[in-house]
Amino acid sequence: MKTRLISATVILCLLMSVLFILPPVASLTLLMVVVYGLLFEIDRLFALKSIAATVSVVVGILLVYYPQWLDFFRDDFGVVPCFYILSVMLLRKDSFFTRDICFVAILFVLVKCADMSITLYQQDRLGLLMILLLVSLCDSGAYFFGKFFGRHKLAPGISPGKTWEGVAGGAITVFIALLLSEQFALLDHISATRLTVMTLSLTFLSVVGDLLQSKIKRTIGIKDSGQLIPGHGGLFDRLDSHLLVLATLHSLYWF
Repeated sequence: MKTRLISATVILCLLMSVLFILPPVASLTLLMVVVYGLLFEIDRLFALKSIAATVSVVVGILLVYYPQWLDFFRDDFGVVPCFYILSVMLLRKDSFFTRDICFVAILFVLVKCADMSITLYQQDRLGLLMILLLVSLCDSGAYFFGKFFGRHKLAPGISPGKTWEGVAGGAITVFIALLLSEQFALLDHISATRLTVMTLSLTFLSVVGDLLQSKIKRTIGIKDSGQLIPGHGGLFDRLDSHLLVLATLHSLYWF
């Protein structure tokens, strides 16, 4: 528990530095490093070896130095098949998709997530910070509520530790965080309906992202995607929910 909190504090300090202190070149370079790290961990999960390594280098360079290629993803031609593949991965016990196809679907989500991060970094850094913090708070709320009050299993076949009480705790945490953000003028006035929709949507995407990653790890037979972050595991362990939330926002933003 202590290690987990220390790691979270360090990550928050790094995030604040990237968003508000470091020059854009340094921030984008760090984003590229994160993309590299995620792809190498995904490479380990899917055992694609040199394929993912090569793709990670190409994607990282294109993201930072040739952003115009992202128009290819902004057309959202692949959203439906991509999320269909991910849904099948989550819901079926035996996926009929090959590892290569699943990797491409996750890569698609990762690129959309990176593009959304860059767009928000350039246009609304506070908004990007709020999104990242809300998803993290949802994860933390779900973790602590599930740990102390969890009784009813959410998806025992995928992630035995996750409970409905944890999901409720994540939603409650997000709801309170949004109310406090409005109170301290970090957000404009939010109607009750909009507040509820935002809370439920973010909680749903966060939980699905977490379950999807758990399904991948359970299928492969490993506990963590890596050991980079003490108390959390790897980058993919820490950012699974963030990826799906940001990728969905990307689709809505460029719709």
